[in-house]
Amino acid sequence: MAAYRVQNCLELRDLIDLDSEGHFLQDYYLLRSVLKQINDLRDEGSFCDVILRIRNREFRAHRLILSAYSDYFRSMFSSFWAESGQAVVHLQDDYVTPDSLEAVLKFMYTTEVDVTAENLCSILLAADHLQVKTLTQKVDQYLAERFQNDPGGFGVDEYIEILILSERFQLNASYDAEQHAALKFLELSRREDFYELLTVEALEAILALVNPLHPFSQQIMRNMRGSVWGPEWEPVSQTQVVLKWIDHDRKQRLDLAARLLRKINLDSVDPRDLRTAKKKLQDVPECVCMLHQAIVDVYGEEADSPIPSIDQLDISLSTLDMAQYCPMAGNQVLLAMGGYSPNAHYYDPVQKDWFSLPKLLYPWKTCLTEVGDCRCNPSLLCVGDSIYIFGGETSSGLGVQENLRYNISTNSWDEIPRVGYHFRPACVLLGDCIYLISSHHSFKLHIPSLLWSEVSHQPHELKDAAVAAYRGRIYVIGGMEETRDGPVHDKVQVYDPETDTWTDQAPTRRKHSFAAALVINDQLYVAGGLTTNETDQDNGEMVNSQVVEVYDEQMGDWTLVPQPNVSSNNLGAFQIGQRLYFMLCRTCFDAGINIPEDEAYSLDAWTDVKSFEFGAAVVCCNMDVDVLM
Repeated sequence: MAAYRVQNCLELRDLIDLDSEGHFLQDYYLLRSVLKQINDLRDEGSFCDVILRIRNREFRAHRLILSAYSDYFRSMFSSFWAESGQAVVHLQDDYVTPDSLEAVLKFMYTTEVDVTAENLCSILLAADHLQVKTLTQKVDQYLAERFQNDPGGFGVDEYIEILILSERFQLNASYDAEQHAALKFLELSRREDFYELLTVEALEAILALVNPLHPFSQQIMRNMRGSVWGPEWEPVSQTQVVLKWIDHDRKQRLDLAARLLRKINLDSVDPRDLRTAKKKLQDVPECVCMLHQAIVDVYGEEADSPIPSIDQLDISLSTLDMAQYCPMAGNQVLLAMGGYSPNAHYYDPVQKDWFSLPKLLYPWKTCLTEVGDCRCNPSLLCVGDSIYIFGGETSSGLGVQENLRYNISTNSWDEIPRVGYHFRPACVLLGDCIYLISSHHSFKLHIPSLLWSEVSHQPHELKDAAVAAYRGRIYVIGGMEETRDGPVHDKVQVYDPETDTWTDQAPTRRKHSFAAALVINDQLYVAGGLTTNETDQDNGEMVNSQVVEVYDEQMGDWTLVPQPNVSSNNLGAFQIGQRLYFMLCRTCFDAGINIPEDEAYSLDAWTDVKSFEFGAAVVCCNMDVDVLM
């Protein structure tokens, strides 16, 4: 990377009143002249009131200039820090070197900095640590401009370094770096330092871009077949790259294997590579299951051994989600089942309306003759190619014992063993078991054997709570007491399947009932439902909740998630980041909408999203709805 001088980083033109057009150039050059004179004073040592000492080197400076550019120095000089009154400040930070401090000071006094391949990292580290935000922004801008104007000018070493820096400092140039790194994927995959230095976040981004299902991969394939590589190029398997990256630090990286495999379209990987990966990742049960299913179900080949269970592999705290790797047909749809209609319905996100599936008929007449002719408020869970239905109540208010399983591929039903009456239970998948959580009793169903066993019941007997599996444990959030008009709670109860015990965790900021819990990007959220009126809690009135909260496991606390683009509504709509979601019957539905920043998102087109059959429950699943119309 050739030396590059970033100039005018203060954007002096922004400091001038644009209405005074006649004095624009005069004011601009006046400010430039003032900055030069201030820097001359620093060079002369005139009026300097502080000395920065780092590793036997000293730099004279002015507290006013340092505080104007750096929040770090502003806090130091205006607080009760010991350095606030010292003439000599000793900097002993690992993130700042004498050369990088010199570059930062030059930027402060001249708005110029010389960026090279050798000092890029140290300048960003120093700017980040000393909180000189304008310098970080301008280096980011420089990188983005270079990617736009001279993308071929970066060497492989620079791509690796920029990817790491972009992830660390959250640079806007990170996406450009990931795209161009994906274009050079073949070359990068042959470099040892690529595997040694690359972070898991950067590797995830690259794997997603080189996935054959991603439109960007078409450009990658054109580049691979072009003159850059020559006609003799050999494609590299994404699984090979993942395995090699893990082998560079197997002890620290093995737990990340499943996370990386999810970024790969296993359908397109050679079966030989899948078998190799399955053997090398045999200590990670989730990876074994994913790879086994890809070999057997996608390629139709005989496996060496039957798919192992979690118990056979003796893995504790597994967060295995079978819905992520079992084969499923068709596209993901939002399905409503139960209630007073004999048919299921699906929601069409294009036409924004619900449509009946007349060929998907419930077997209510045969299995519910002893208690009634409809099933309201059941609990639905999609696991791979099957939808499980538990509990609920009939039109006369009687509890339902029957548990059913619907096979999506064959459009057929079968009954699974009963385990007592459950009104509006919550169910969640953890490992190879489905856990059925209700206020008084909780059970788990071992899917391969279809055997039930009882687990310890929650200490606070709360109904209609939000439930989710998160990092190997089950979180039961909020809920209501069983008594008539019982109060809503903010309690969080956590079940550990290893010890069959419950513990109380930090309560949520708001009270929740009929809410939904979901996990996105390894973070636990609770959203929607009903809550007590915050302005009149003594009255006990229930109102629609517009609250979304996220759990910080490290801090052991909950934080409210802002909703800047989604206004208060009765549709269950909310946002996480810039993504739109809906909460329906304690189930969250990703609307597939990225909300533009700084814009209020209109929900007018979604007014029918909650107009499904009264008493029905909803579930997200993968199916071809056309064959059921």
